[in-house]
Amino acid sequence: MRLLVVGKLNGQLSTAVKMAMSAGAKVSHVETIAAATHALRAGQGADLLLVDYDLDIAALIAAKAPLSVRALKRVVRGGAVLPLDKAMALELEAYNHLFTTEDRREGVAAFNQKRSPDFKGR
Repeated sequence: MRLLVVGKLNGQLSTAVKMAMSAGAKVSHVETIAAATHALRAGQGADLLLVDYDLDIAALIAAKAPLSVRALKRVVRGGAVLPLDKAMALELEAYNHLFTTEDRREGVAAFNQKRSPDFKGR
């Protein structure tokens, strides 16, 4: 098993890592979500991801496109109680709506220009 730990190794997280290592898990550790994302994209996969609850996940989500975050919440909440085909239709509906937004165009432009996006929620 491969385990990727994100955050500080203290308290319960440290105990979980020790238990995983004693069971033969290969453990990798990074301090930030950005470093974890980089590691995963670089092909350093993980079977399990442990994230320190002290990391400010809310700030990371708040920095994303607000329309996309709202749509994701709607799809996850609504899709969880639907049959798979209906949940996928809900996801496609959200995608098609988001595809036409200013925020999508800003996200693509920011990526191409290698800068941070300035999302407006439009």
